[in-house]
Amino acid sequence: MTEDLVFYETYGSVGIITLNRPAKLKRSFCAGYDIGSPDLSRDSWQHDALRWHAHLTPQLASEMMPWYMRKPVIASVQGHAVGGGCELTMYCDLTIAAANAMFGEPEVRFSNTGPGIVMPWIIGYKRSRELLYFGDMIDAETALRIGMINLIVTI
Repeated sequence: MTEDLVFYETYGSVGIITLNRPAKLKRSFCAGYDIGSPDLSRDSWQHDALRWHAHLTPQLASEMMPWYMRKPVIASVQGHAVGGGCELTMYCDLTIAAANAMFGEPEVRFSNTGPGIVMPWIIGYKRSRELLYFGDMIDAETALRIGMINLIVTI
């Protein structure tokens, strides 16, 4: 792949990070990990807890980056924030969503799920279990009502 997957720009003291996968995102915030492409190395680590841990550690560290930033991190969501993208929005200090935003963990329907690390603390245990067990999508209004996002804007 020759194009950059992430763009970083600064405007004064504000940094803007843009995810750049137009073929996968199709006007979405983040469609999560690429579970559609087979990971041929998976067989070598999926049944070995230590190798599984070694495989997931850098992914989780990258996803949790907004949590550890010294300055506030604001997610601006349009379209879908699913899987790892849904988790990423919850690691941010504030999440502002367009009215068309959709959130969820649909990968559970394909027997593949993210860690759901902060979701229970953000939206509550029962609602988290519902989203993580069933893989249902929720709209921006529902996400606002349950505390997953801070604000809905019209674009």
